[in-house]
Amino acid sequence: MTMVDLDELRQTLRAREPLAPDPGEVLAGADRRFREVRARRRVVAAAAVVAVTTVGLSVGIGMLRQHNTGPVTVPVAAPPADAPVPAPSLPFSLDNLSGGYRLVSWAVAPDYATASYESELRGLEISVQDVDPEASQGDPPVPTTVNGTPGYLRWYAQSGRVRVSWRLENGKWGSVTTNSSGNSVQLVVQLASSLRLAPAPVPTAIRSMRAPVGLSVRGWDSAAQIETVTLCPSEDRTASCVTVTAGKPGALPVVPTPAGQPDRLVMVGGVPYMTTQDGRVLERRTGPAWVSIHRSKGDPSILPGIANSLTFD
Repeated sequence: MTMVDLDELRQTLRAREPLAPDPGEVLAGADRRFREVRARRRVVAAAAVVAVTTVGLSVGIGMLRQHNTGPVTVPVAAPPADAPVPAPSLPFSLDNLSGGYRLVSWAVAPDYATASYESELRGLEISVQDVDPEASQGDPPVPTTVNGTPGYLRWYAQSGRVRVSWRLENGKWGSVTTNSSGNSVQLVVQLASSLRLAPAPVPTAIRSMRAPVGLSVRGWDSAAQIETVTLCPSEDRTASCVTVTAGKPGALPVVPTPAGQPDRLVMVGGVPYMTTQDGRVLERRTGPAWVSIHRSKGDPSILPGIANSLTFD
């Protein structure tokens, strides 16, 4: 192209410049056409869904119910064999616990059990476990006896506690801990002398629960109106445990899980639950108790059966 041609092209463009459309109107028109095309696509997509459902495809019906018309009903198939989960109990009892103490938290597991009590004056913790608790911590222990059995007194200056621990007749270690003030030494020794290896029931929010055979309680604890039960395989250690958490309405926090937040409404035995896309989390935040059931690995199809078996006080 020559210089003359370029000059002529510039003159032609300048002459036609007034005829060019306004840029704002061009953008507005493009946006309007985009909205119209998107709306038409939505109508076509909806028509396709209707067409699919009318020919009787059950999957299409399920998806339509899931996203548009209501919750999906999850079948609760009983496992080949299941059994009631035993109610928790502390493996010890106290004869001389008085003075307005009330049980505020507890935890039981195969290798330990502990209970915390509070009164207006002090806190108190009693435990039974396989080893001497915190044997390497605190000031050097002072030898003592509990019902004629050798034991130790320990003071913990940093936390202001005093503890007595002693070997029980079943080979485990018992301990009583309280605030280091007033007659604390006399109190812990007196309470230790009244401890008996007799089961004591504990108050629970979960009245009953069933689990597939092969899952046993690895731990059960209660604190701050929240109760957690951990069910683990007794033989296959590679499979994941199931965690059941229950609390009074408003007490159960929203805790992110590896499977994500529940975002699908499903019906389990006629009860509404929220679940994740992979079914590894079931949550219920209505009714007498809030419930969260989670399994990060292993077969998640057992969760609806556990959920359907739960009853609460």
